[in-house]
This record gives sequence, C-alpha cells and structure tokens, in this order.
Amino acid sequence: MPSTEAKEKKNGGERQNAYYLEYNAKSLSFPRNLFHAPKLKAAGRLAAALPAGARVLDAGCGSGYVSNGLASRLELVGVDIEEEAVAFCRQHRQGTFIRADLQKLPFDPDTFDLILFTNTIEHLYDPHPVLAELARILKPGGKLLVSTENCANVGWILLEQTWYRFFGGPCKPYLSAVHPQRYTAGLLQAHLDSHFTVEQIDKAVGGMELIAVACKTKMTGQKHGKIPDGG
Repeated sequence: MPSTEAKEKKNGGERQNAYYLEYNAKSLSFPRNLFHAPKLKAAGRLAAALPAGARVLDAGCGSGYVSNGLASRLELVGVDIEEEAVAFCRQHRQGTFIRADLQKLPFDPDTFDLILFTNTIEHLYDPHPVLAELARILKPGGKLLVSTENCANVGWILLEQTWYRFFGGPCKPYLSAVHPQRYTAGLLQAHLDSHFTVEQIDKAVGGMELIAVACKTKMTGQKHGKIPDGG
C-alpha cells in the first residue's frame, strides 16, 4: 500500500493540477480573456514570422496558455521555477518543459529566436538579472515579447482593487508581495533599454496592459559595457 507521504504527494499534485486547469480555463474566459487576447495575438504574429523549426522560449511559462500551439511548427521550450507548472505543461501541452531559475538558465548563448516573457516581470523584485540572462540566450536579431499590467492606468488600479480583490481568487496583484514591480510604460522602457533595443511598447485593453517588443542587436553588448571585438 502507498505510504502516507506518497498519498499526500499525490493529493498535492492533484490539487496543483486542478489549480492550473482552473487558471487556464479562467485565462480563456471572460473577463480575463480580454486581457490575454492582445498578447496572444502578438505572440502569434512574432511566431508566424519565424521559419519552421525556429526555437522559442516561454520564460515563466505558468500554465503554458500563451505559447500553446506553437510547438506544432516551432521548437518550443517552456521554463518555470514551479514544479507544478512544469508538470502541468508536460501533461497538457506540446513542447519541452523544464524547471529552472530564470536567473540561471541551462542554455547556451544565442540559443533562441524568440522569447515570450509575459506577465512575469512584475513578479520580480529585481528584474535586471533575469533580463540579462534572457539577453544572453537570445540570438542577435531575435525578439523578446514582454507584457505586464500598466499601473499608471486608472482603469487597472480600479480593477485590481475591486474585481481582483473580491473575485480574483488566489490572484492578488494589488499586494506588493505578489507584484513588487508596478510598471508604467516609462519604467518598462527603462528596464528593457538596459539590456535590449526596444522596438515598440503598445497599450492594450483600454491602456491597462503594456505589450513590448524588443530585440537583441549586435550593439546591445557594447551598449551595456561589454568590450567590443577587435581593436
């Protein structure tokens, strides 16, 4: 018979799987689907521009809903620090999913053509080590897609203090322990500029969501203090 410890582990895994199933379902249903639609469209557009077999990283993949479907044509890798998120994606998504720290990713430099970094940056107390690591593994000319809430938008502030406070379940973005970074377009630009060349920052969902596209250029390393090649 299974030990008590084994039963508890199994029950815990089932609860976490149920959590991600519920989270994924809510992400694709009203009203959260309104927030997710613009970044899903942006991810699809960037992925469609890549040749078949190009490598895509979903950094902080969670339930994998943003990158879902990309593995049919591209080489998709998802990374999350949460074992339960990785287990969920391995069971319900196509692609390769691994548990890893975003500050110490197990990939060679210049590995990925596209990195999806959606609604993760706001959870980081210091985003710069992670952004530096993403810049390291992104190929020159590769694209980075970043999304986060626009905390300068009155609509978002009202939403997180009302709907999310009373009906958002475990998602509590108004708590500083959950979202230590309170991004505005200017702050997001400044943080990304330290590691990438920002191509655009759009405001979606009535200005409540920020969606940025940045790239890694040959000048990026020089801009951030690395010694240029040659004399």
